[in-house]
Amino acid sequence: MKKSRYSYFFVCSESYVGYSWLADDYVSFPLDEKEIVDKILKNPDSVLTNKDSRVFRKLMENKVLIPEK
Repeated sequence: MKKSRYSYFFVCSESYVGYSWLADDYVSFPLDEKEIVDKILKNPDSVLTNKDSRVFRKLMENKVLIPEK
């Protein structure tokens, strides 16, 4: 898995929001999960906890993370 180059993240109030052009949709996380999201975006193989796997699934569903090929 890798981060899609067609996604962008930004801080908005108390949320860390991402927009995926592939899914044409937004994904939102509580601001306290920003570090987890950034860690997974840099290295999708770094999923260690249940919270990490929940974030990972949400990123995949919204096409922020895509297959390598």
